[in-house]
Amino acid sequence: MNRKGFTLIELLIVVAIISILAGIVLVGLRPSLNQSRDTRRAAELHQIQTGLQLYFNRYGLYPSSLGDLGAMLRIPNDPNDTPYYYTSDGNVYVLGAKLEGERSASLNGSHFGTGGSLSNGGAGPDISCDAVDVYCLTF
Repeated sequence: MNRKGFTLIELLIVVAIISILAGIVLVGLRPSLNQSRDTRRAAELHQIQTGLQLYFNRYGLYPSSLGDLGAMLRIPNDPNDTPYYYTSDGNVYVLGAKLEGERSASLNGSHFGTGGSLSNGGAGPDISCDAVDVYCLTF
């Protein structure tokens, strides 16, 4: 008898092997994806920092909220779609983001502990810049 094609069992075994391999690859990629989102957060915070400096140069003080920058700069949301953390008294500001992992060595250079907490307008819990999973910029 001439046999053409594959049996159902053979197809199920191939699908199961492919599923197992795909699962292993996805689990291995998670740290890289987290790190790439953290790098994006740092880049966006530096963009916002540039906008804050432009605002300060024009008005002589820092805005009370990031929403005040709206006319000068489109304020991006965190990759998890939450607002970034910001506080200012007009003379100095602290800008921050909660990371998905601990700060990497490349992010440590711009981190300054504030000893206080930052709010993102009620869209998430307050954070402390002293925490290892928080990235903050201040001026």
